[in-house]
Amino acid sequence: MKLKKIASLMLAGVMAVSMLTACGDNTVNDPEQPNQPVEPTPAGYSSVLGDALVTQNIVNRKVHMQDSNDLNAALKTAMKFAGEDVVSGIYDGMGANMPRYFNPADGDAIQLVARKLVDVMDSVNDADDVNSWDAIANLYATEGNYDEDLNVTMLYVVNDGVSVNAALEYIAAEISDAVKELDIDYDGTTADDKAEVEYDYTGSVSADSVKLDANHGKGLTFIAVQITRTVV
Repeated sequence: MKLKKIASLMLAGVMAVSMLTACGDNTVNDPEQPNQPVEPTPAGYSSVLGDALVTQNIVNRKVHMQDSNDLNAALKTAMKFAGEDVVSGIYDGMGANMPRYFNPADGDAIQLVARKLVDVMDSVNDADDVNSWDAIANLYATEGNYDEDLNVTMLYVVNDGVSVNAALEYIAAEISDAVKELDIDYDGTTADDKAEVEYDYTGSVSADSVKLDANHGKGLTFIAVQITRTVV
Protein backbone atom coordinates (compact mmCIF):
# COMPACT_ATOMS: atom_id res chain seq x y z
CA MET A 1 0.00 0.00 0.00
CA LYS A 2 2.85 2.28 0.90
CA LEU A 3 4.54 1.46 -2.39
CA LYS A 4 1.39 2.52 -4.31
CA LYS A 5 1.26 5.86 -2.46
CA ILE A 6 4.94 6.49 -3.14
CA ALA A 7 4.48 5.62 -6.83
CA SER A 8 1.45 7.92 -7.06
CA LEU A 9 3.37 10.82 -5.51
CA MET A 10 6.32 10.27 -7.85
CA LEU A 11 3.99 10.20 -10.89
CA ALA A 12 2.28 13.41 -9.76
CA GLY A 13 5.67 15.09 -9.40
CA VAL A 14 6.73 14.04 -12.89
CA MET A 15 3.48 15.36 -14.38
CA ALA A 16 3.88 18.70 -12.57
CA VAL A 17 7.42 19.14 -13.92
CA SER A 18 6.21 18.23 -17.42
CA MET A 19 3.46 20.85 -17.27
CA LEU A 20 5.85 23.57 -16.12
CA THR A 21 8.25 22.70 -18.92
CA ALA A 22 5.47 22.82 -21.47
CA CYS A 23 4.39 26.23 -20.21
CA GLY A 24 7.92 27.53 -20.51
CA ASP A 25 8.14 26.37 -24.12
CA ASN A 26 4.81 27.97 -25.01
CA THR A 27 6.29 31.46 -25.53
CA VAL A 28 5.78 32.68 -29.11
CA ASN A 29 8.20 35.24 -30.50
CA ASP A 30 6.62 37.60 -33.02
CA PRO A 31 8.53 37.62 -36.29
CA GLU A 32 10.70 40.70 -36.56
CA GLN A 33 8.98 43.34 -38.63
CA PRO A 34 11.07 45.39 -41.06
CA ASN A 35 11.24 49.11 -40.37
CA GLN A 36 8.89 50.99 -42.63
CA PRO A 37 9.64 54.58 -43.64
CA VAL A 38 7.21 56.96 -42.01
CA GLU A 39 6.19 60.21 -43.67
CA PRO A 40 6.88 63.05 -41.21
CA THR A 41 3.95 64.78 -39.56
CA PRO A 42 3.41 68.40 -40.58
CA ALA A 43 5.37 69.68 -37.59
CA GLY A 44 8.24 67.32 -38.46
CA TYR A 45 8.69 68.93 -41.86
CA SER A 46 10.70 71.70 -40.21
CA SER A 47 13.71 69.41 -39.84
CA VAL A 48 13.27 68.18 -43.42
CA LEU A 49 13.66 71.71 -44.75
CA GLY A 50 16.60 72.33 -42.44
CA ASP A 51 18.44 69.28 -43.77
CA ALA A 52 17.63 70.29 -47.34
CA LEU A 53 19.09 73.76 -46.73
CA VAL A 54 22.32 72.19 -45.47
CA THR A 55 22.64 70.34 -48.77
CA GLN A 56 22.45 73.75 -50.45
CA ASN A 57 25.84 74.58 -48.87
CA ILE A 58 24.41 76.38 -45.85
CA VAL A 59 26.60 74.20 -43.68
CA ASN A 60 26.53 76.41 -40.61
CA ARG A 61 22.76 76.04 -40.26
CA LYS A 62 22.20 79.78 -40.15
CA VAL A 63 18.50 79.07 -39.65
CA HIS A 64 17.82 76.65 -36.80
CA MET A 65 14.67 74.67 -37.48
CA GLN A 66 12.04 74.02 -34.84
CA ASP A 67 8.41 72.94 -34.72
CA SER A 68 5.75 75.61 -34.34
CA ASN A 69 2.25 74.90 -33.09
CA ASP A 70 1.41 78.53 -33.86
CA LEU A 71 2.30 78.07 -37.54
CA ASN A 72 0.31 74.83 -37.71
CA ALA A 73 -2.72 76.59 -36.26
CA ALA A 74 -2.29 79.62 -38.53
CA LEU A 75 -2.17 77.47 -41.66
CA LYS A 76 -5.33 75.64 -40.63
CA THR A 77 -7.03 78.99 -40.09
CA ALA A 78 -5.89 80.27 -43.48
CA MET A 79 -7.03 77.05 -45.16
CA LYS A 80 -10.61 77.92 -44.30
CA PHE A 81 -10.40 80.32 -47.26
CA ALA A 82 -9.32 77.51 -49.61
CA GLY A 83 -12.75 76.69 -51.00
CA GLU A 84 -13.53 74.42 -53.91
CA ASP A 85 -13.23 77.18 -56.52
CA VAL A 86 -9.85 78.24 -55.10
CA VAL A 87 -8.42 74.72 -55.09
CA SER A 88 -9.81 73.84 -58.50
CA GLY A 89 -8.58 77.08 -60.06
CA ILE A 90 -5.05 76.78 -58.67
CA TYR A 91 -4.87 73.08 -59.55
CA ASP A 92 -5.83 73.76 -63.16
CA GLY A 93 -3.29 76.56 -63.44
CA MET A 94 -0.36 74.85 -61.71
CA GLY A 95 1.28 73.48 -64.85
CA ALA A 96 4.46 71.65 -63.80
CA ASN A 97 4.36 69.77 -60.53
CA MET A 98 6.61 72.18 -58.65
CA PRO A 99 5.77 74.26 -55.56
CA ARG A 100 4.61 77.74 -56.38
CA TYR A 101 5.12 80.73 -54.09
CA PHE A 102 2.04 82.87 -53.53
CA ASN A 103 2.41 86.32 -52.03
CA PRO A 104 -0.40 88.09 -50.19
CA ALA A 105 -1.14 90.27 -53.23
CA ASP A 106 -1.66 87.40 -55.70
CA GLY A 107 -5.08 86.88 -57.33
CA ASP A 108 -8.34 87.36 -55.50
CA ALA A 109 -8.90 83.85 -54.15
CA ILE A 110 -5.44 82.69 -53.15
CA GLN A 111 -4.72 86.14 -51.74
CA LEU A 112 -7.20 85.40 -48.97
CA VAL A 113 -5.25 82.30 -47.89
CA ALA A 114 -1.82 83.96 -48.08
CA ARG A 115 -2.97 87.19 -46.45
CA LYS A 116 -4.68 85.37 -43.58
CA LEU A 117 -1.55 83.32 -42.95
CA VAL A 118 0.63 86.44 -42.88
CA ASP A 119 -1.79 88.34 -40.68
CA VAL A 120 -2.20 85.58 -38.11
CA MET A 121 1.59 85.19 -37.82
CA ASP A 122 2.10 88.98 -37.64
CA SER A 123 4.66 88.75 -40.46
CA VAL A 124 6.38 91.67 -42.14
CA ASN A 125 5.84 90.40 -45.67
CA ASP A 126 5.16 93.20 -48.11
CA ALA A 127 2.46 93.05 -50.77
CA ASP A 128 5.16 93.81 -53.33
CA ASP A 129 7.11 90.64 -52.47
CA VAL A 130 6.74 88.87 -55.80
CA ASN A 131 9.01 85.97 -54.86
CA SER A 132 10.56 84.25 -51.86
CA TRP A 133 13.77 86.31 -52.07
CA ASP A 134 11.76 89.52 -51.72
CA ALA A 135 9.96 88.05 -48.71
CA ILE A 136 13.16 86.96 -46.93
CA ALA A 137 14.81 90.30 -47.71
CA ASN A 138 12.43 91.86 -45.18
CA LEU A 139 14.66 90.27 -42.51
CA TYR A 140 17.87 91.89 -43.73
CA ALA A 141 19.19 94.34 -41.15
CA THR A 142 18.77 98.03 -41.90
CA GLU A 143 18.99 101.20 -39.88
CA GLY A 144 15.22 101.18 -39.66
CA ASN A 145 14.75 97.64 -38.36
CA TYR A 146 18.09 96.48 -36.90
CA ASP A 147 16.79 96.30 -33.30
CA GLU A 148 13.50 94.49 -34.01
CA ASP A 149 12.41 90.86 -33.80
CA LEU A 150 10.85 90.07 -37.18
CA ASN A 151 9.37 87.14 -39.07
CA VAL A 152 8.27 86.37 -42.61
CA THR A 153 5.77 83.67 -43.52
CA MET A 154 5.72 82.30 -47.06
CA LEU A 155 2.96 80.25 -48.65
CA TYR A 156 3.68 77.58 -51.26
CA VAL A 157 1.19 75.40 -53.08
CA VAL A 158 1.89 72.14 -54.91
CA ASN A 159 -0.11 69.32 -56.51
CA ASP A 160 -0.95 66.84 -53.74
CA GLY A 161 0.54 64.06 -55.85
CA VAL A 162 3.97 65.51 -55.00
CA SER A 163 5.32 64.47 -51.61
CA VAL A 164 5.96 67.22 -49.11
CA ASN A 165 9.57 66.06 -48.78
CA ALA A 166 10.15 66.54 -52.51
CA ALA A 167 8.45 69.93 -52.40
CA LEU A 168 10.67 71.03 -49.52
CA GLU A 169 13.80 70.08 -51.45
CA TYR A 170 12.64 72.37 -54.24
CA ILE A 171 11.77 75.15 -51.79
CA ALA A 172 15.18 74.83 -50.09
CA ALA A 173 16.92 75.30 -53.44
CA GLU A 174 14.74 78.33 -54.18
CA ILE A 175 15.35 80.14 -50.88
CA SER A 176 18.93 79.08 -50.12
CA ASP A 177 20.64 82.08 -51.72
CA ALA A 178 18.36 84.50 -49.88
CA VAL A 179 18.95 82.66 -46.61
CA LYS A 180 22.73 82.90 -47.08
CA GLU A 181 22.40 86.70 -47.14
CA LEU A 182 20.73 86.90 -43.72
CA ASP A 183 22.78 89.09 -41.38
CA ILE A 184 24.45 87.42 -38.41
CA ASP A 185 24.99 90.83 -36.84
CA TYR A 186 24.53 94.53 -37.49
CA ASP A 187 27.35 96.98 -36.98
CA GLY A 188 26.11 100.27 -38.33
CA THR A 189 25.63 103.87 -37.37
CA THR A 190 22.18 105.09 -36.46
CA ALA A 191 21.06 108.65 -35.92
CA ASP A 192 21.80 108.26 -32.21
CA ASP A 193 24.89 106.09 -31.94
CA LYS A 194 26.75 103.09 -33.28
CA ALA A 195 24.56 100.00 -33.21
CA GLU A 196 26.03 96.58 -32.51
CA VAL A 197 23.55 93.70 -32.35
CA GLU A 198 23.55 90.01 -33.21
CA TYR A 199 20.74 87.84 -34.55
CA ASP A 200 19.43 84.30 -34.20
CA TYR A 201 17.19 82.77 -36.85
CA THR A 202 14.64 80.00 -36.48
CA GLY A 203 12.57 78.34 -39.16
CA SER A 204 9.35 76.34 -39.14
CA VAL A 205 7.28 74.45 -41.69
CA SER A 206 3.68 73.33 -41.70
CA ALA A 207 1.74 71.50 -44.42
CA ASP A 208 -1.93 70.81 -45.00
CA SER A 209 -3.70 69.17 -47.94
CA VAL A 210 -7.16 69.37 -49.43
CA LYS A 211 -8.69 67.07 -52.05
CA LEU A 212 -11.87 67.66 -54.02
CA ASP A 213 -13.45 64.22 -54.20
CA ALA A 214 -16.40 65.64 -56.10
CA ASN A 215 -14.20 67.43 -58.63
CA HIS A 216 -12.19 64.69 -60.34
CA GLY A 217 -10.03 64.20 -57.26
CA LYS A 218 -8.14 67.45 -57.66
CA GLY A 219 -5.98 68.13 -54.65
CA LEU A 220 -3.39 70.60 -53.39
CA THR A 221 -0.91 70.72 -50.54
CA PHE A 222 -0.42 74.10 -48.90
CA ILE A 223 3.02 74.57 -47.33
CA ALA A 224 3.77 77.42 -44.92
CA VAL A 225 7.41 78.33 -44.32
CA GLN A 226 8.31 80.83 -41.63
CA ILE A 227 11.68 82.37 -40.80
CA THR A 228 12.03 84.42 -37.62
CA ARG A 229 14.83 86.84 -36.72
CA THR A 230 15.49 87.40 -33.02
CA VAL A 231 17.81 90.06 -31.63
CA VAL A 232 20.23 88.59 -29.07
